[in-house]
Amino acid sequence: MAAGVAPVSAQPAAPQATAAHSTGDYHGDYEAGVNFFDRILNRGVTTTYSPGWHAGASYRITHVISVVGEAAGDYNKDEGTTFYVYTFSGGARFQSGAKAARLRPFAQVLLGTGMDNGAVGQSPTKNHFPVVTPGGGIDVGVAKHLAARVKLDFPLYATFGDVHKGLRLSLGASVPVGTK
Repeated sequence: MAAGVAPVSAQPAAPQATAAHSTGDYHGDYEAGVNFFDRILNRGVTTTYSPGWHAGASYRITHVISVVGEAAGDYNKDEGTTFYVYTFSGGARFQSGAKAARLRPFAQVLLGTGMDNGAVGQSPTKNHFPVVTPGGGIDVGVAKHLAARVKLDFPLYATFGDVHKGLRLSLGASVPVGTK
């Protein structure tokens, strides 16, 4: 053996590779649910659409901020015609709490497009318009990979110079995916 070289068993162990810092958060989630109602106010007249649906997904980019995409549909039947409002939006969700927390409040703002087939009392015609949807809610953990999501949002439908103001309440399920 060469002088000055210690046997392998006497050499200090090489440092172990450590895993990347884990925040303990999910990569994102999938969600789907029922919109109980969407009350839309326009020029003092309120139209209530119910029931409806929503579905979406998110991807967490930081511990608190996620990128969100969502589609929703609300319906109203009047005088033999079913009227609808569909929205397709994306934006940001700000959610606090670790994944192990039972209650995880959030706020979000979505921007996108919407379409409907006219107003109640008018003949159906297709309209397309921009939509801004601020809102928030809370995820209530019911199992390791399942949360009930209660959400209240306020869609603003910008149609023909008017801004129709919505109030929408929904209940759904959130299924988190992956861990960071």
